[in-house]
Amino acid sequence: MPDGVGNLTQDSTALIDQVGVMDVRRIKLYIGRVSSETLKDVKRLLIELIEEC
Repeated sequence: MPDGVGNLTQDSTALIDQVGVMDVRRIKLYIGRVSSETLKDVKRLLIELIEEC
């Protein structure tokens, strides 16, 4: 994701192959938000990754 999206301060990459289970109660700080289009892309890629297993 490019700098500025979701309050990012530099270009960043979502490492969806490193996603694990996490309890939302452990989240202490929200950095920002992504667009619904970006969220759709991440969800689609996660589904593709899961289907490959």
